[in-house]
Amino acid sequence: MYAAAVQPVAPPPMMKADEQPPRMTQKAADNPPNGVKKVPPTRARGVSLAMLVQDKILEPGLGVLSIDYLGVNYVADLQEDGKIFWKQIHFASPSSWAIYVKKQIDPKKKSGCGWNSVKYKGKKLDHYKSLYNKRVKASQAVPVPTPQHNEMITTQSFLPQYPIPYSQLKEIPGEIHPNALIKCEEFDETTGKNPPFNVTVSTNCLLLINFHCHLTHGEVVGYLGGRWDHEKQCLLILQAFPCRCILGDHQNAALTEEHIKSELLKRGLFKVGWYHSHPTSPPEPTLRDIEHQLQYQINFGSNNPMLGLICSPSYEVEGMITDNMLNAFWVVTSNEQTVTANSCLGVPMRFPISEFQDQTITPELHQELVWLVEYYSLSSDLINFNRQWRGNANYLERLKFAVMSKIPKDKNVNALVQVIQKLALTCQQ
Repeated sequence: MYAAAVQPVAPPPMMKADEQPPRMTQKAADNPPNGVKKVPPTRARGVSLAMLVQDKILEPGLGVLSIDYLGVNYVADLQEDGKIFWKQIHFASPSSWAIYVKKQIDPKKKSGCGWNSVKYKGKKLDHYKSLYNKRVKASQAVPVPTPQHNEMITTQSFLPQYPIPYSQLKEIPGEIHPNALIKCEEFDETTGKNPPFNVTVSTNCLLLINFHCHLTHGEVVGYLGGRWDHEKQCLLILQAFPCRCILGDHQNAALTEEHIKSELLKRGLFKVGWYHSHPTSPPEPTLRDIEHQLQYQINFGSNNPMLGLICSPSYEVEGMITDNMLNAFWVVTSNEQTVTANSCLGVPMRFPISEFQDQTITPELHQELVWLVEYYSLSSDLINFNRQWRGNANYLERLKFAVMSKIPKDKNVNALVQVIQKLALTCQQ
């Protein structure tokens, strides 16, 4: 039974344990709540050359990038969109260029360590990334939403390039960086290792999450609303509630929480999870994500399960760009006794989910789409949908590709795609 999976303790202030939602009789508000300012959102985890160019930390130019490898110096151009141009080839990141160059000499080379290998005007890109992170850290505080937790020490911590299998955590000496990705373990019915409950997600919910994640270069975050069927042990996720608040803006964070709480009550839903994006990395949870998820499970254990969702709009693996990916995860408390802090965390488990197809785009969903467009229209991180993404496709085509499978089937697909396209292009005005 699910009830034995976590320890019931007092939930966070957003929803009291004995608070029941009223019937869904009131229509969703037509405007954001009073006092919520539309402030341009800022970047979070992923750092790219485009961000450094946009923040004027780097300046585009001919021959400003270089790699020294086995006594040979390679020189490339930095373009205005943050791409690297070398020998008539465009590279999306330092790592893709570094691995390409090194494979010319050593075909067995599997990693390029781009940020540490590539130099800008003689200094490693790691130096400029550090400048960027210090600038962001100086202007921001904690992310929203997040349960109360103690931050892990990050001084001289290990941050690997690829996800680490959980089983290998204890083998790594020292402390691992809280943004290190941890590969989820798999449930296996053949060995009796079954999920503790079932999860079904509406396509409208996934449509809104995908739309949110594809509007901006930065990380996004939001809550999930739904219902818990204790008898059937089934979690039904019906609606996403995007957080329209910049990092560290405590005043508007509180207003955003109140607005989402109000919308949950209006629609007769409970808070059943949270979602966020990994703009430039796989949808595997970080150590910090695992900590947050476990805290949510503990805080809400007496009411209903809490699921975590991670969306990666696209990311690069050894020079290849992936398509949109979504990963649901759940944390199982580790019984392993060890003296290393790295293996004293819960075990992240990849959670299977099923989808049910909504029959229409509801007025509430349309309103959330409009609010997102209005909010991100002020953001410096807003994606330029006319920019080339891959081949002959631009970023607008990427957005349409991500939401196409989630559009209700009994409606005119082309007409609904045009609605989403119009909303996205509004951001460009």
